[in-house]
Amino acid sequence: MRIRTVYKRSQPMALSGLLIALSYIGALLKIQGTIALDALPAFLGAIFLGPIYGGVIGALGHFFTALFSGFPLSFPLHVLISLLMMEAVQVFGVLYGKGHRVLAAAAGILLNGPVSLLILSLASSFMGMPLQGKWMFLSLITPLSAASAVNILGAVFLGNLLLKRNFKEGNL
Repeated sequence: MRIRTVYKRSQPMALSGLLIALSYIGALLKIQGTIALDALPAFLGAIFLGPIYGGVIGALGHFFTALFSGFPLSFPLHVLISLLMMEAVQVFGVLYGKGHRVLAAAAGILLNGPVSLLILSLASSFMGMPLQGKWMFLSLITPLSAASAVNILGAVFLGNLLLKRNFKEGNL
């Protein structure tokens, strides 16, 4: 009985490790600058493991992307982006877990795209960054929103596919 309990506890950790590794690989698949496919495993993690695990995977995924790019927006702004990513994934995970899949996807795309970019643009203005404010927002809104949609819709598609194949807790 005790071994079974340890096994049940280790399953989420093992799956989150796999998803973190996939985030690492996704961080290498860049769309523009530090916009990459690192978030898909995080949103998938939110579907299967819940919002906390998914959020941590999302924060690490962005950190990998920023690291591979040399932190072009500065280390503090990339920490902020990681926290915004974590929050977007957690909101997605909560809504998805309550059965609001379309709302979860829409909220995830909005939070991970325009809302995060607006916060980041304001923060960069206060820091006096060269690419700041409305110019940052206007130059990044299209690629960031597109990448958010690809990451989130890809995770929903894969999540549904895996659930149809009976890949759920207890059947890992």
